[in-house]
Amino acid sequence: MLKKARDYPGLLLTITRTLHAQGVVIAASSIQTEGNIARDSFELEDPNGKSFSPERLASIRQAVIVAVRAGPPQT
Repeated sequence: MLKKARDYPGLLLTITRTLHAQGVVIAASSIQTEGNIARDSFELEDPNGKSFSPERLASIRQAVIVAVRAGPPQT
């Protein structure tokens, strides 16, 4: 899962909280920021070792998109 987004304080926290809420494991990640653009890549795994269906991947991706567009987490 590789995407870019406008960077803001708490972006990585937003993404990782959302992935955690989706019940996935982050096996690896690559985080790059250039100016105000963040390019984040995550290798995800199912905690039970199963493969993700295309529908499940789409659901995870959509949850991350919605969370990132909502902005920084409220504390």
